[in-house]
Amino acid sequence: MAKRRKEKDEEEDKPFKLPKFDEQGFIKKERRNIKTTFLAFLFGCLMALVCFGFWALMGSETVVRWPLVLLVAIANAAFLRYIFLRLNVDLSDFGRKNWFTTYGVYFFTWLLVFIVFTNPPFYDDEKPRIDFVTLPEIQEFGGNVLVVAKITDNVGVDIDEITLTLTDPDENVSTMSPTKFDIENIISIFEIQILII
Repeated sequence: MAKRRKEKDEEEDKPFKLPKFDEQGFIKKERRNIKTTFLAFLFGCLMALVCFGFWALMGSETVVRWPLVLLVAIANAAFLRYIFLRLNVDLSDFGRKNWFTTYGVYFFTWLLVFIVFTNPPFYDDEKPRIDFVTLPEIQEFGGNVLVVAKITDNVGVDIDEITLTLTDPDENVSTMSPTKFDIENIISIFEIQILII
């Protein structure tokens, strides 16, 4: 027991020495970390642009569009290692924590930029909503029919693009512009005259 106390006393008497700080090594390591973070950010932006192209080409009818684009983003994360090696980034002491941070920066950059690209004003995949009614519901030949349509869209409605296309039983197609337009409520009124044939 006395020996242990003596050894503890001797250890406490020794002065504490600060470890030598390697300033050059620290600066080199931090520069490497900044470079890998910046490259992961740029690669995330590039992959978001590529995935946006796939997203737009697949169209809104594709059910598996989101899982496919996500899979492309995750699979291409493996290219970060080859990019670092190609650009002569020293990965000798690059640990799990560094890789986790790098992949996190890449993925969240990709996700943020991709969400921005797939929403207005860059991309509008939502079709306009059209509510319409015909007045009167039943009409004889020789009378007039009013088609009243309220058109709304999440971005806005281009007034010059609003037309009504009619197809008769003989497959003849006719297109007409609104006869009246209420710009405040986005209501288009088409007046159609039914002729006796």
